[in-house]
Amino acid sequence: MKIGLFGTFDIGNFGDVLFPLVAQAMLQRARPGTQLELYSYRPKSSANWYYDVLPIQSLPERLGSLDLVLVGGGHLLHGNRYMAAGYGPTDPSIPHPFGFWWLPVMAAAMARVPSALHGVSIDPGFPGWCEPMLKAFAETVDYPSVRDTASQARLSGWAPSRDVTMIPDSIFSISRLIERGKLSPQCAAYFSEHGLHEKPYLIVQPSAALRAYMPFMDRLIDLALARGWAVLELPIFAEAHNRVGVFASRPGVISATHWPEPMLLAEIIANSAAVAGISLHLSIVASTYGIPVFRPRYARGSKYILLDGLSNISFMDDGSADLRDAANAYTPDRRIGQWQASLDQHYDRLIALAMEGSQRIERHVRGWDMLRDIPDSFRQRRAFGERLADVKLHARRSRHFLMAQAMPAMRWVRSAIRSRKR
Repeated sequence: MKIGLFGTFDIGNFGDVLFPLVAQAMLQRARPGTQLELYSYRPKSSANWYYDVLPIQSLPERLGSLDLVLVGGGHLLHGNRYMAAGYGPTDPSIPHPFGFWWLPVMAAAMARVPSALHGVSIDPGFPGWCEPMLKAFAETVDYPSVRDTASQARLSGWAPSRDVTMIPDSIFSISRLIERGKLSPQCAAYFSEHGLHEKPYLIVQPSAALRAYMPFMDRLIDLALARGWAVLELPIFAEAHNRVGVFASRPGVISATHWPEPMLLAEIIANSAAVAGISLHLSIVASTYGIPVFRPRYARGSKYILLDGLSNISFMDDGSADLRDAANAYTPDRRIGQWQASLDQHYDRLIALAMEGSQRIERHVRGWDMLRDIPDSFRQRRAFGERLADVKLHARRSRHFLMAQAMPAMRWVRSAIRSRKR
């Protein structure tokens, strides 16, 4: 049985690169022998990436071999070409950003291959011209599953007759795969390299988004060091906004020498005494083990509402930097076990849908070129006001992207100036 998984597995974002690894392990638990084939915009090879990733444009010749098309997880369903600056398909004929979610589901329907969503989030800001495409998508996908109530309402609004399943983020299953306190050889080697053996450690994420919380972070680090803990400055993203050195001037802070591969990064988080950062999946992995999390508050319409009410979450805005005693095992929130049982049922349902797909004999790929051209056809019909707003959004996001790239250099210049004044 072969399942095609579609998403942004070609970028160094912790959650994105972790999704397929957890999905593969959980699908194998549900039905041994299940194969997962990954698709993203940019092709990747396991020789220099975490796994093989096929480009979306190769789908037409491979779709007939798939028993299920699966999209997700993560915040994938959006219509904003500039949501991630500089990211897009390597083949210009693939519609962006519809190429990794809308296109494979619609192509699967044309080929009579079942399709499903893997606990995705849906952006609220779709332009009006997308409405016919969104309705067709919602009515076509065989098993629509989302990870938050706002996304459930949006998808149900596009297709009121459909039942939309809500499941937890799939990374809440991580403790089924990684046991706290039982180190892999890779994790033991990482600990040895960074001097983390035999003492609790606090993980701090060197994120530009935490600049406003530096007094809190300094206080938290002081408390950890006073307790005899180690403090590890650990990037959670490999490509953007995380650069070691933010806390390097603090005595006692250990800066990670390299970004660990995704499952190793999850294991490092799983064995920590506490974490502080903005990353959603840093918070999710830690929460699965009941590890204390310190993070900023979030907007009610954001993807971070997945963390609502978890007992291990503390908000930096409240100013409390209280650290619990580090123990060999924390107690996760009582809902985690329920969520994991829900995810088990989700994987069973995916397997059942794939088995149904494996019995469909006719699998002729039809209409790929037509489907590929539909988003741009609708986009060209939008009003002038929508086009102007799109241009303004692109300019604003490009400015933010350039500033984020320039910040490390600016910090270095300021530091050099201060050193010379001394």
